[in-house]
Amino acid sequence: MYCTYMNKAKPHIAPKPATTRGKLLELIDAFLAKNPRTTPEGFGWQAIGDSTLVLRLRNGGDVTTAKMDAVIRYMSNPIKKGK
Repeated sequence: MYCTYMNKAKPHIAPKPATTRGKLLELIDAFLAKNPRTTPEGFGWQAIGDSTLVLRLRNGGDVTTAKMDAVIRYMSNPIKKGK
């Protein structure tokens, strides 16, 4: 499919389908926005014991489904570990 812009034919680029990583990052970012005292590093540490979690996801890395489940579980009941 092509669209015209200023009389030049350009291929129509459909939006990328949403990824699980993208959806998880949206959830994490919403959680961080609601909890401004929580840093991305602190979030990862509290959720799964990995302070690089959010940075890794933002850089295109993945997590296992077990870790993703743990992150979602943490966001629904954010109890600080070790306290």
